[in-house]
Amino acid sequence: AELREQTLQAHAVMKETLAAFLNRLAQTTEGSAHYHGIFERCAARLESAASLAEMAPVVQEAVQAARAMAADAQRAGDELRTLRARAEHAEHEIQRLQRELDQMAEMVTHDLLTGVLNRKGLQEAVAQEAARAERHGSPVCIALLDIDDFKKLNDTLGHLAGDAALQHLAHVARQSLRPHDAIGRYGGEEFLLVLPDTDVEQAVAVVQRLQRDLSA
Repeated sequence: AELREQTLQAHAVMKETLAAFLNRLAQTTEGSAHYHGIFERCAARLESAASLAEMAPVVQEAVQAARAMAADAQRAGDELRTLRARAEHAEHEIQRLQRELDQMAEMVTHDLLTGVLNRKGLQEAVAQEAARAERHGSPVCIALLDIDDFKKLNDTLGHLAGDAALQHLAHVARQSLRPHDAIGRYGGEEFLLVLPDTDVEQAVAVVQRLQRDLSA
C-alpha cells in the first residue's frame, strides 16, 4: 500500500510537471508573439521615418525589445530544462516503484480484497496437492465457483457492493469448507476450490453444501 501511494504521488508529480512544461511553452509562444508585434511596429515606423533623429528611438526600442526577448528566452530555457529534469526524475521514480511493486506482487500469495489465495497462491497449492496425491496415490479434486450476474451487481449497486459480496463469499466459503481444503480467487468473480483426499462424489457433496450455505 505504501509503494502504491508513492507511485500515485510520483504520477501526480509527473502530471504536474508536464502541465507546467506545457504552460511554460505556451507563455514562451505568447511572449514571442508580443515581441513580434513590437518588431513589426518598429519596422513600420522605420519605413515612415524621414530623418536619423526619427530613426534613433525606433532602433533603441527594437534593441531593448531584442534584449528583453533574449533574456526571456534564457529564462524560459532554464525553466524548461529544470522541468525536463524533474519529469525525467519522476519517470525514473515511477519505474523504480513499479519494479518494486512487481517484485512484491510475486511474493504475495493472498488476495488483498478477500484474504483467500491469489493466483500465485493457488498455483502453489495445486502443485503441492497434486504432488502429494501422486506420492500417496490419493485423489484430489478441483472445483470452480463462479458468481452469476456479477456484472449486473456492480452496475446496479456499485463496485463497493461488489467488493463486499466477494468478501462475504470468501468468508462463508472458509466457514463451509473443511480445514484441509483451500480456496483462492482465480479471476474477478471466479474462485477455485482445491479439495485434497477427496474423490468426485465427496467433492460434489462439499460443493453442494457450500452452495446451500451461500444461498442461505
